[in-house]
Amino acid sequence: MRGFLSRVWSRRAAREHNFHPSYRPDVDGLRALAILAVVGFHAFPGRIHGGFIGVDVFFVISGFLISSILYKSLGRGDFRFTEFYAHRIKRIFPALSVVLAASLVLGWFALLPDEFTQLGKHMAAGAGFILNFVLLREAGYFDVASELKPLMHLWSLAIEEQFYLVFPLILWGAWRLGFNLLSLVVLGALVSFGVNVVWVHAHPVWAFFLPFARFWELLAGAVLAHVVLFHRAAVGAWIRRWAFHPWVFAKPPAESKQDTVLNNTLAGLGFGLIVVSALVLRSTWLFPGGWAALPVLGACLLIWAGPAAFVNRFVLANPVVVFIGLISYPLYLWHWPLLSFLHIAVTETPSWKLRGGALALSALLATLTYFLIEKPIRFGRKTWIKTVGLCAGMILLGAAGWGLYLKKGFPERFANFDATFATAVQTFSVRSTQECRDGLGKAYTQKADGINDYTWCVSTESPDRATVAVLGDSHAYNLYHGLRANLDEQAWPLVLLGHSVCPPIVNAEKVSRCTDPDSVRTAIAFIAKTPTIRTVILASYWTLASLDHPAFQKGLEDTVQLFRQHGKRVILVKDWPELPFLPGPCAHAKLFYHLVQRSGPCTLTREAVDAQRRLYKDHFEALRKAYPETVTIFDAGAPLCDDSLCWVFKGNRLFYTDDNHLTLGGAAFVSERLIPLLQTSAPVSSAGKTP
Repeated sequence: MRGFLSRVWSRRAAREHNFHPSYRPDVDGLRALAILAVVGFHAFPGRIHGGFIGVDVFFVISGFLISSILYKSLGRGDFRFTEFYAHRIKRIFPALSVVLAASLVLGWFALLPDEFTQLGKHMAAGAGFILNFVLLREAGYFDVASELKPLMHLWSLAIEEQFYLVFPLILWGAWRLGFNLLSLVVLGALVSFGVNVVWVHAHPVWAFFLPFARFWELLAGAVLAHVVLFHRAAVGAWIRRWAFHPWVFAKPPAESKQDTVLNNTLAGLGFGLIVVSALVLRSTWLFPGGWAALPVLGACLLIWAGPAAFVNRFVLANPVVVFIGLISYPLYLWHWPLLSFLHIAVTETPSWKLRGGALALSALLATLTYFLIEKPIRFGRKTWIKTVGLCAGMILLGAAGWGLYLKKGFPERFANFDATFATAVQTFSVRSTQECRDGLGKAYTQKADGINDYTWCVSTESPDRATVAVLGDSHAYNLYHGLRANLDEQAWPLVLLGHSVCPPIVNAEKVSRCTDPDSVRTAIAFIAKTPTIRTVILASYWTLASLDHPAFQKGLEDTVQLFRQHGKRVILVKDWPELPFLPGPCAHAKLFYHLVQRSGPCTLTREAVDAQRRLYKDHFEALRKAYPETVTIFDAGAPLCDDSLCWVFKGNRLFYTDDNHLTLGGAAFVSERLIPLLQTSAPVSSAGKTP
């Protein structure tokens, strides 16, 4: 086995001779160290806490190799942009194209519409090498949600490609103008590192994803390449002079052995820095920042030490380690989508056996990709047909991803599974309409500027002709659309009013993080003064408010009193259950196994639901007892529960889009039980009697 692997990387070295005249197997071994750290972190984050530093090691290696090529080409005077980028395309595109296409196919069968829509967006951004900018507007790299993004890992490839696009142009221009390239690269690295250190405190997500804060790691490799190629003797002598100074060594080793001792020491120190960083650093720490300097320095020391150093020769240049380094790029591309799809498909954290199986499959696919796709394209006959074909294929993949995004994940794929879930995102996309806002302004103009601030303002016809008003936050928005799906809109004109994160009470700002309480008070006043509105439904994500604050009970009672004085019937909605998990994995379990067990992670006990409602349930009951003719309580969770459990599914219908919002089908299912309360309600006088 050892002999076979030795021949593999020896033949690789021979084939690459024209492009990498000084092939070093230990650098491929360093790649292996980096990919093992990354894969270990992604699969077993509780063990390899800081394995994400493998990406930083990759950046150093890329900067070193690419800069070495550029320096040599510029020195020989034969640098060509077309040749440089053709080599980059043949190196990057083949494996990436295969993984993108495979993710698309797997996503078609495995992902629900919103997940597939996001995959399409990330696929287009990944094919265009701008995914880091897209992810900048989404969750952070270390958030739990990142596990549900199969192409999340392409952010680092995007940064590398952005470096490859910019750096050769700058270097070539500086060389033509006669600038000192080393000084320029050192200056760029220092500026980028400074940006990284500042941003990691002020804007940590920027520091992680933006190239300006990451280029210093690639430029560290570029500085190292210049020193190794043109200044190794001088810099080596300077290091030896200080390392073996009499102040350090009373009896320094013989001059003939100093290089060996020094390189072994530097290689051991570099190896230790990378290993310790991978085991000790935590994703909760501010990163990259100054912490990233540890693995970057470690990688630089290992490369500087050279192939003869003990660690490089006997650890990194070991044929098995080199082989892992050879397949490190396709392994990086394959492992995360497989782990991510695994996380999406199961309802709990996948077992170590499943994760281990995913890594084994990743290694197999990476090996096949390297030998059957990457090597033939990269090292075969040099022809422009390959380059053009790879570019065309990447454009098609990007276009397919963008089309997938525009088509909202092709919801018709699951028409027999749950059509209401498939259309949930599109149906719930209209939050506020100008017609509704104009109707409010025409009917009630005391706070016209506040009216324009509504997050929710939708009506089936002019708001001043509505008979039922739904007031609240996004949960009220869910309920409104459920009612629209069940009610005759002409017989029961509806209006939805409210603001995000604002409970529907007059003093919302005292008990919540409501950013525009005036618009809530304006909505309450409008509903109270509009004579056609007979029933007011107060619905909210109540547990976001400070329910144990005395102001909550008073605000709720004052709101009910106001509506009572104007002859309105008030329906207080006890919220549906909040899930302690995301419903997506439950949907996949339903999709693939056609069975949801009566217990387990896709259900919630009634005891847990009762605990969620404990604080506001008593307030509701007190108001119902105080004003029985005015107040009715509707339990929105009852349709989703039986005597012991509450459900994510019922029959063939998925109720939830996330942990607390309903699908259109779920909202319609809940609202169907609310309609009898509307049909039996009648306006009451201020004294509480039916007129």
